[in-house]
Amino acid sequence: MKVLAFAASSSQHSINKSLVRHAAERLRAEFLPDVELEHLALEDLELPVYSVDREREGGVHPRARAFFDAIGSADALLISYAEHNGNYSAAFKNLFDWASRIDPRVFQGKPTVALSTSPGGRGGASALKLALAAAPRYGAEIVSSLSIPRFHDSFDREAGALRDAALAGKLGAALKRLADHLAPTRRQDAITPAFSAAEWDERYAQPFASYGAEPNDFVRAVAGRVPPGPVLVIAAGEGRDAVFFAERGHEVTAVDLSRVALDHAEALARERGVTLTTVAGDLADFDLGESRWAAIVSVWAHVPPALRRTVHAACARALQPGGVFILEIYAPAQLELPGAGGPSVVELLLDVDAARQELQGLELELCQETRRLVAEGQHHRGVSATTQVLGARPA
Repeated sequence: MKVLAFAASSSQHSINKSLVRHAAERLRAEFLPDVELEHLALEDLELPVYSVDREREGGVHPRARAFFDAIGSADALLISYAEHNGNYSAAFKNLFDWASRIDPRVFQGKPTVALSTSPGGRGGASALKLALAAAPRYGAEIVSSLSIPRFHDSFDREAGALRDAALAGKLGAALKRLADHLAPTRRQDAITPAFSAAEWDERYAQPFASYGAEPNDFVRAVAGRVPPGPVLVIAAGEGRDAVFFAERGHEVTAVDLSRVALDHAEALARERGVTLTTVAGDLADFDLGESRWAAIVSVWAHVPPALRRTVHAACARALQPGGVFILEIYAPAQLELPGAGGPSVVELLLDVDAARQELQGLELELCQETRRLVAEGQHHRGVSATTQVLGARPA
């Protein structure tokens, strides 16, 4: 689990930076000992003042995309808002304006603790009030908030901690609300993969018996939406979807945990007169790249939730502008149906709400749960509940 912490200020010596760092460390020390903390420095993301003309000339600035992607890869946010003349700092407002050109929901549904402080008695209350009113409209789920007045009296910068016991207690309560809110996500993060590499190798021992050699029906139905260019197929198995796109003229890379499955994929490609690049490895270690693929295809990629969220965020970054993401995965309702297919652990399944949450960097042309007849080898058969997504990275 990852929490992104930052001060909405570009000052290297920002008092809000001191506050948010202290809050992040308390979160880990007292409530979430296994949390990964990422600290973002807005001074590293300074941008020219946003204008429509600048965007038209050069597109969305890469630093704005880095800010957006950092939020997307986190499970929660800690933000401390600096107040400048009763408003946000100019640096934060400008960065936010740029990022909103990617998607107005800049905060991407993330649970958020909103803080503020200032040298005066109001503790940045004006900026915090603005944030509490506006942030939910831009995708933040505000879990708790707190303003710290008279920072230099209330905070011991040498010790990196609040002197005021009452304020320290209020901050602890605010952080505990976030930890309690994240408890279901922490349970999901403890879920392990359904199969190891050796177990997948064993399943694929008999070529194409498990899932067949023909492309997935949903993939076939939306393939015309894929623009020219290289295609990445993750959890590619024996390559039925990868070979399908190679036959359509794409340069295709297929990634899977099972070397045995990929050997079968290469044999299928040779039989059909096409070539594939295959990579045997764990998705947790595979670098999808940036702006690289015309399409990324993910069919039945039932990985633990934490890894799935990371991979989906990486897919959005790895697509070329205008590139598409194709997903079919079993939905939780599959557990209620007699058809064969998908893991028996609900956390490894995906519903449409979670799909929308995890793919906020894309424009979703289709995101639906459907019940359809699946007939793919021995292990995917019968009426099945699946989540289907067709999304595109904004051009």
